Amino acid sequence: MPTTAPMPLAQLKHWQQIAFITALAERSLPNYRLFSELCQSGDASVLRQNLNLLWDCAGGLQGAKNFDKQLDLLEENTPDPARFDSYGARPALDCCVLVNAALSCAMKSNLDDCQSASTLSLATLTDFLEFSGAIDGADPDCDAQLQAHPLHQQEVAFQQALCKRLLQSPNPNKQLIQDLRTLAANEGVSQLGISAEAD
Repeated sequence: MPTTAPMPLAQLKHWQQIAFITALAERSLPNYRLFSELCQSGDASVLRQNLNLLWDCAGGLQGAKNFDKQLDLLEENTPDPARFDSYGARPALDCCVLVNAALSCAMKSNLDDCQSASTLSLATLTDFLEFSGAIDGADPDCDAQLQAHPLHQQEVAFQQALCKRLLQSPNPNKQLIQDLRTLAANEGVSQLGISAEAD
């Protein structure tokens, strides 16, 4: 099944790469929050702090000097789906992987991280739609079902709008970063259509 959104990611500068991956992680945060609340596992505030630092880094307000410590904290709060009966551990893990990718990108520019993050965010959604029965992975028309689903269309549109907005901005500024944060937060609704109370 198609799990990519066509975008000129190779044109992104380092700060734009950080912002792109951070935005995908921001959009997926409610998935982690809901898992954490229901399973009483993990600390969503750690991911929130990571994302705040990453937005500041993308905006040029701080460097990535201590991000290796943030990676350690993130690892401590990353769920192992094999240890949980709840499906929610899977999208929660994917959220952590996205935050990890953003932190790693902040420490060292890597365009592959952008493509991998884009693919993962869409793969998380595809997996959720199959799990919920919204699409049938065994159906020959599964690709068409996926591309016709509103959540898939919204995620592709979000990623493309994000990339376009970044490419239109040669340098970061406070208003741009705030606009991107608002776009990514999506009023607290994740790419799966899930919402959870903020800490």
